[in-house]
Amino acid sequence: GLVFPDRKTPPKVWEVKKVYQNVAFEPVDVFAGKIRLRNKFFFKSLAGYQIAWKLLEDGLVIQQGEFPAPDVQPGSSAVVTIPYKKPDLKAGAEYQLRVAVQLAGATSWAEAGHEIAWEQIPIAYRVPAPPAVRGDTLPSLDLIEDENEIRLGTPNFKVVFDKRQGRIASLTYGTRAVIGDEEEGIVGPELDVFRAPTDNNIKRLGPAWYAVGLNDLKRQVEDVQVSRLDPRTVEVTIWVKYLGNKGAGFDHKAVYTVYGNGWIHVANEIVPFGELPVLPKIGVRMTVNGALENLVWYGRGPYENYPDRKTGSALALWRSTVSDQCVRYVRPQETGNHEDVRWLALTDKKGVGVLFVGDKPFSASALHFTADDLDKATHINELVPRRNTIVCLDAAVLGLGNGSCGPGVLDRYLLQPEPKSFGFTIRPLTSETGDLRAYARLRNPVAP
Repeated sequence: GLVFPDRKTPPKVWEVKKVYQNVAFEPVDVFAGKIRLRNKFFFKSLAGYQIAWKLLEDGLVIQQGEFPAPDVQPGSSAVVTIPYKKPDLKAGAEYQLRVAVQLAGATSWAEAGHEIAWEQIPIAYRVPAPPAVRGDTLPSLDLIEDENEIRLGTPNFKVVFDKRQGRIASLTYGTRAVIGDEEEGIVGPELDVFRAPTDNNIKRLGPAWYAVGLNDLKRQVEDVQVSRLDPRTVEVTIWVKYLGNKGAGFDHKAVYTVYGNGWIHVANEIVPFGELPVLPKIGVRMTVNGALENLVWYGRGPYENYPDRKTGSALALWRSTVSDQCVRYVRPQETGNHEDVRWLALTDKKGVGVLFVGDKPFSASALHFTADDLDKATHINELVPRRNTIVCLDAAVLGLGNGSCGPGVLDRYLLQPEPKSFGFTIRPLTSETGDLRAYARLRNPVAP
């Protein structure tokens, strides 16, 4: 079924609506605003509808308008011109044209303005490269190392690496603790390759995940090295082996480049070994202070989405809360993922928090539950939210498929156990950060 037993709409409804829409949009010359509308109705003209368009810059609407739809007969097509104006291009920004067909007037089944079809078309402007922070403007980094820890910082931030555990033990910006809570069981970042099986995956793929121990990998810290690159930059490299059953597992190398402004770039190299099944995901997870409840991301949304179920999720700037990210499935399972994420921010009520910026688009989620919490619960009332937030940043995740009553995950959406490299930067957010989009576009510090 497409709806829950209580008649609430799960995210898949919006995917079905998008795929079933009866108007197709094809770019003819997007720079000139020319878009072909193809009427897929069998008996209805597009006359009486209206075209609504929006020009987006890094997910934010900067121009918009409406005009009557042309009289396109069933099975026919026509080219319309969207009257947007070329914007003043921002260095490093992305531009998208969103075009929709809406009801011009109210009907017995929907209000005026109800959207019956939409499409989002990228505009590949040649924008300048974004500026980089000058390395010589950064504060100097203090470095203290002993047998158990590596402590780095300035008067404005502190980060502690636990050498025995092979990960960040704590990260504090100003007076706000961002990462680290031993009571929650994980700190991070650390390798993450397991998700709670969905109804579609639990019978076909779940047994193989449990058999190899993806849900209970044993961590073995191989080595930790620290190197001062210059007075303002320190590099910490950590090698950890993750051991499952039957001689299978993963080697994870993480290179943390810590800058004097509090930015931390994390470069991950993950290499599977042994006989492993198709993977649920491959990335890292960490615990973030639960006071950072407000969630903003530039990626697909607002509903959860996955590689094979993201057509109905637009690429835009979205705002939500961590608590609202959990979809209340009848049987608790994997939830809350977002695809094609450029960056993700978590803040408190004052706008203080943390920003994660991907080197490339990535998959991400932020929940008050771990994968183990979702996996062990059999009813939604058994889920008890953790006081902190579990953030997952993934190089790739497995598709959903339709395995509960039909075919499994299609081959192109399978996640094979192959080496992955991906990176992201952790950045502080304050009430004075300003435009998140402009801040996220900045490149990491470089030497003058």
